[in-house]
Amino acid sequence: LYSDGGIIASNPAAVAIHEARTLFPDVPIEMVVSCGTGAFKEEKAPPRIGWDGIIGQIVSSATDGEQIHHILEDVLGQGGTAQLSHQSSVSKTRYYRLNPVVGMPNDFPIDETGPDKLAELSRITNEYLAEEEQRRKLREISEVLEGKKGWAKFLNW
Repeated sequence: LYSDGGIIASNPAAVAIHEARTLFPDVPIEMVVSCGTGAFKEEKAPPRIGWDGIIGQIVSSATDGEQIHHILEDVLGQGGTAQLSHQSSVSKTRYYRLNPVVGMPNDFPIDETGPDKLAELSRITNEYLAEEEQRRKLREISEVLEGKKGWAKFLNW
């Protein structure tokens, strides 16, 4: 069975963390920045019955990158149940997710290349990044990166 990244790792952040811990087991992961390709507004639809409904649910679950995001924000301490203390009890890794809501699922097909649609995506993304919460995230990410100029010592280059 062949599966692409959209089915196996729609949001590959958890895979990246695993890979980093495997390759560099003694190096703590200070920060993970997960950049999404855009989330969709939720559509409320009546439940489908039968195989059509089952297959639809499986595809939806497999391709939803936000599920991994919610798990990581809970485990790494930036959201969900961790919001009570703002820090994880299992990790000191800072976790950030940047993923603007771009509209309804049919607004931007995965193979969209039209200049007008791409310009609209760009506008939506710029508005998202101008929001105070996203600006705070970008400032925090920048502060970590600017303070870590010696990160290259972990590479054998």
